[in-house]
Amino acid sequence: MENMIKVENISKQFYFYKYGRLSLKNFLIEIFNRVGKKPSFFKEHYVLKNVSFEVKRGEVFGIIGRNGSGKSTLAKIIMGIYKPTAGKVVVNGSIFFIADIAAGFQSELTGLENIYLLCSLFGYSKKRIREILPEIISFSNLEEFINIPVKYYSSGMVARLGFSISISVNPEILIIDEVFAVGDEDFKIKCINKIKELKSKGITIILISHNLNFVEALCDKVLWLDTGKVKKVGNVDEIIPEYLKLVREKRQKIISLLKSYD
Repeated sequence: MENMIKVENISKQFYFYKYGRLSLKNFLIEIFNRVGKKPSFFKEHYVLKNVSFEVKRGEVFGIIGRNGSGKSTLAKIIMGIYKPTAGKVVVNGSIFFIADIAAGFQSELTGLENIYLLCSLFGYSKKRIREILPEIISFSNLEEFINIPVKYYSSGMVARLGFSISISVNPEILIIDEVFAVGDEDFKIKCINKIKELKSKGITIILISHNLNFVEALCDKVLWLDTGKVKKVGNVDEIIPEYLKLVREKRQKIISLLKSYD
């Protein structure tokens, strides 16, 4: 089966100011403390380290891990938003990224104007956008609010609109980052059914989520990230039980620690 995404030894390094921000005071302190040495105002941090995996056409591929494990950074590297410090990514097909905060929306524009903006960025003509417009609005259930600026939308409304746009532009690859974290139960059920429908059409989906029920129900394979490194990658029924065991053990440690203060 054809590879739609191939990630080879990806690493991503960020640099942070040691003092939070580089002020004149901090600059002089650094110079004074490092007389005769090379000044260094930055500390290095690897968000991802030697990450490799492949996603086949038509797969639903899950990415799980604790907060700060590098999941969203990895998604942005696949999208081309970030450049990796090392390694390479090969993407075969058009790609669309939807996050719970729907990055790319302009808060001062209405929902309708944002639909035209994002679809045009995806290469759609005004004629084509008008054709898919009813489908987008209907799926989002935002008919009453479509002419209101997005800055007045709740996070759930923004996610609904972003997801509705992403499934309507027919990308070959769809990356969903925690869209299930917001929105009501009815919308979540609609999303699950839509993902299953997209999978049946051969669309490749990467699902990033802390909701393991969704991951277990929808994904074929799972990548488990831990502090930026690949802990494991494999079938859902292999990875999820082991991940849950670790989560339960850490939760029990926290409970035991809290009880010790009683």
